[in-house]
Amino acid sequence: MNEYNINFKLEKQKNISENIHDILSKAIIFGKFKAGQTINGSFIAKKMGVSRTPLREAFKRLEQEGWIESLSNGRKRVKKTSLGQAIEIYDIRSVLESYLIELVCKNITDNELEKLEKIIKEGISYLHKSKDNKLEKILNVNKKFNIQLYKIAGNKKLCTILSSLYDNILHYRIFNLRNVAYEKRSVDEHREILEALKKKDVVSAKKIVRNHIEIAKEMVIR
Repeated sequence: MNEYNINFKLEKQKNISENIHDILSKAIIFGKFKAGQTINGSFIAKKMGVSRTPLREAFKRLEQEGWIESLSNGRKRVKKTSLGQAIEIYDIRSVLESYLIELVCKNITDNELEKLEKIIKEGISYLHKSKDNKLEKILNVNKKFNIQLYKIAGNKKLCTILSSLYDNILHYRIFNLRNVAYEKRSVDEHREILEALKKKDVVSAKKIVRNHIEIAKEMVIR
């Protein structure tokens, strides 16, 4: 019996530790593991058919990324992110992503505009589907769009910080994307950002980014 209702199947192209990390982080993001819940390492190792060594490696990485924490008895628990912490992260992202989009406006090329266009079209195609993994696909497209912007900006330190902040509130993004209106809005806002980038309109692009983050924050608060 699978007590967590999680698909523990490993992918052949990834090493075992990376496999475990990806499965567990996704389970946390999509609410299979609840905040404050203890993770049964023995059960997971048995279901995956792996030794405790790669599991420990995966746990160590998850702890470094802020997904889990160690208890005094050595067991692992899903770390809680308070609403206050989430609001702080949204506010920090608003400032940093405004600077990021300014760098993108300066550096972007026609080829990169085309890549962003393709990502947006991919997102639109998922809006009209009702598959079980629709939410996951839209989340992946949103992340792909952000990662592309990070690459274009060219500031590695800034992108590392933003990537970490983005990951730390992914479960809140999942909560927002369950709202059909927000789901469509997230794609529409990417389209607006792209149009501003085509014109190299820094002022409009920064305004759209700040508004996008503010709406997401307000939905979480509500």
